[in-house]
Amino acid sequence: MDGHSHIQSTASSRAADRAHIAEIEAQILSLEQSIRVLKAKKSRTQERLNSYVYPVLMLPSEITSEIFMKFIPEYPSPPPLTGLLSPTTLTHVCHQWREIALLTPALWRAILVPDYSDCTTASLLCIFETWLSRSGCFPLSISMEYIWNSLPDECVAALISHRARWEFVRMAVSDESIVHTMQGAIPLLRQFEIRTECITPPPSPIRFREVPRLCSATLWEFRNATNILPWSQLTSLTLIYINECGATVPDNQSQQVF
Repeated sequence: MDGHSHIQSTASSRAADRAHIAEIEAQILSLEQSIRVLKAKKSRTQERLNSYVYPVLMLPSEITSEIFMKFIPEYPSPPPLTGLLSPTTLTHVCHQWREIALLTPALWRAILVPDYSDCTTASLLCIFETWLSRSGCFPLSISMEYIWNSLPDECVAALISHRARWEFVRMAVSDESIVHTMQGAIPLLRQFEIRTECITPPPSPIRFREVPRLCSATLWEFRNATNILPWSQLTSLTLIYINECGATVPDNQSQQVF
């Protein structure tokens, strides 16, 4: 004996098994047919969904772009770089909205530098470069949420490369030598607030001369503010922690010194 039990086979038992197999095959065929019907229904339903267009997506791109502009604060006030109130949220809704948002440079022209204590320099620099690229040729508004934190030098350099588009700037940098690298033509600049920690002196005096539209300035902690700016064209000037300022303030100009 091999230890296995043997089932006695008879003509009637074999006939019953054959009949049972036939029943199973019939059930399988029926289920397969049901599956084919269900798949066909699913396909038709999916086609209807794919062909459906939400009414908002039927608006002209120009109108959608204008609606997007109402989503953010009025320029020059900046939206947050990230989060629900950032224009980046619009790029996550659908492909069409992403394309429209990326083709609306005005959405990206006001940059708010957050309190980046929990943000690496690399990630902040990546965000800056993305927004600067998306803003195209538009004038820029750059503001720091917390001016007591100095921007990393790499981030400042990225912003300086676009200084020809600066219009409203509020920035803190590590030392006066960084401010020295900002010199040059800034033809659109209207308001300029700059704070420095005065660690390293610049190699030569700081002079901003090609700023024809500048009318308001705030300078923090400059050791020698004489002739930094064309004082005569300013209508508002605030000097904070200034050791020396030999400029004469015109009659049409308000001045505050702290």
